[in-house]
Amino acid sequence: YVNKFGTINFERSFEDYQKKIFALGDSYTQGTGLPADSSYPFKLSMELNVENDIYKKKFAVINLGLSAYGGEQNIIAYKKYKKIFGTPDYVLYLGCGNDFNDDQLFLNGTKHKSLVQNSEFYRNKILFFDDVYPIMQFLIHNTEIGKRLNIARKQIYNINKKDKKIQNNSNISTAELQKRHLEWLMKESKKENIKFIVGWANLDTPNDKSYSWLKNWATVNKVDFADWEKLVISTSNNVPDLPLYNDHS
Repeated sequence: YVNKFGTINFERSFEDYQKKIFALGDSYTQGTGLPADSSYPFKLSMELNVENDIYKKKFAVINLGLSAYGGEQNIIAYKKYKKIFGTPDYVLYLGCGNDFNDDQLFLNGTKHKSLVQNSEFYRNKILFFDDVYPIMQFLIHNTEIGKRLNIARKQIYNINKKDKKIQNNSNISTAELQKRHLEWLMKESKKENIKFIVGWANLDTPNDKSYSWLKNWATVNKVDFADWEKLVISTSNNVPDLPLYNDHS
């Protein structure tokens, strides 16, 4: 569900709320594939605004997460919505293991070639693109053969275009590769007197120690870290059939 501002929110306006929270991130923040009221920003909004069974407009939790966003696009989103809504009181940043790869695809222009309305890339390539766009979108997203061909195209693309930089930097965690974006947001938050809270969507794996790296970075820089590891492990030990790697929830 997207409101008129382009954020993943049911709220039509945030003017009457006492404080504003920007939730930056990718599909884990957006809540891709989940019911619209199951994303973490929505659940956070309910936790903060419901008191004694009464909803009070205290915290506007503005969901700026979007699938396949990396640090570059998160900063662009922050700047864009700061102009629309004003300076937030809190900024939440949830990183993810594919952030660096998503940044590379954005910076080298690959993402700019997505089939979207008003795309300059396709307008220059296809005559009458604005007229044929709705037809192309319908064929791709509303017909079974279109859906299957689109999935096949993505699978072939992922095989042929696997990002080399991630392989070359496999000894460096994804979170560390996002250090420049984290530091920008940290400095912006200090300058604007914003409470900055960081987190990571994936636990450490043998090839990526992002969770522990970001936790240490946050400690050194006196930034709050959303440390959910202990709770998840405890829950998993007591409810072993609950999937630990349940994407986006």
